[in-house]
Amino acid sequence: MTIQSHIKAKPVRITGLGAVTPFGDTVEHFWESIVVGKDAFKPITLFSVKDHRTQIASEIGKSDFYTPSRVETDILSRADSMALAAAEEALKQACLLDPATKNVFYPERTGIIVGTAAGGILGLEQFFRNRKQKQLVGSARSLLSSFCLSSIATNIAREFSIKGQRMTMATVCSSSGLALAAAKEIMEAGELDYVLVVGAESLSEVTHAGFNILRSVAPEYCQPFDANRKGLVLGEGAGHWLQARHIRKAIGIHRTGPGAQGPGRRGIQEMRGLLHQGGELHRRPPDTDVRDGPLLQHQFQGGPYRAPDHRSRAAYLGGCPEQDNRFRGCRRWVWSPVLPCREKEELP
Repeated sequence: MTIQSHIKAKPVRITGLGAVTPFGDTVEHFWESIVVGKDAFKPITLFSVKDHRTQIASEIGKSDFYTPSRVETDILSRADSMALAAAEEALKQACLLDPATKNVFYPERTGIIVGTAAGGILGLEQFFRNRKQKQLVGSARSLLSSFCLSSIATNIAREFSIKGQRMTMATVCSSSGLALAAAKEIMEAGELDYVLVVGAESLSEVTHAGFNILRSVAPEYCQPFDANRKGLVLGEGAGHWLQARHIRKAIGIHRTGPGAQGPGRRGIQEMRGLLHQGGELHRRPPDTDVRDGPLLQHQFQGGPYRAPDHRSRAAYLGGCPEQDNRFRGCRRWVWSPVLPCREKEELP
């Protein structure tokens, strides 16, 4: 039996990505490493593995992932810190984060959905290890505050002033898949305009020991497509994307002037906002295109953006609705993603 929804689905798009991995603290570091076939397998140092069948994992060799401005540092778990760093990258890439205040631009219409299996369990393990060994470690606040699985979403919301819906999916291996599915349903229903979908996990002794008991961990490296494969290798990190509702009707004319500097800061901000709603932009007068071009290219180049050929850029700037590729060129410039299709000429 098929249940059909009466809610008309609204198209969505991915406008920002964020990642913290053993290869580095950005999506670009992650992509550059995997396309050349690097691996991140190394001996585990976060906890003792002397009694485990295997001793390697994809561990991140640092602990200072993010310096918060609103959340107390001593309550953050390792997973929280990784999640905050990746969240900042995704929000910045989507141009949804005010650089002056570090608040999202549309707090009530922005939500967070987290997929995690164990969250801040690493701190809980240390707490009970210290207790068993009768070690005095002062306040247990730093080890226990973020054990609750919902702490990742809560801390991201506090740090970036996000006031929309928050959910946490904790169904072990299917957590991230369910988070993506929930985000899609919420966006299609029009309940939010932006959803930050979060995946964050740290290595932990409980998880690693469990997979060792199952004998499903490879002793050296994973080789999933090899006839002699011996299992997987566990890892840690954070991977986020910012999902935005596509509003095709947004149309605007940015404030430009005949001055040599072209469009000012306000004009740039308006263009970014409208383009991230899927809107069209036409500017006037067209005789300032030569002056506007270099400034716009400087403002929109980098991150998730890629400037197209001059013809498309001229169409975008020309202010002539009759030009066939005016919006296609604009969309191709602003929405061309970093991963995984950087060479695609157009988006569907």
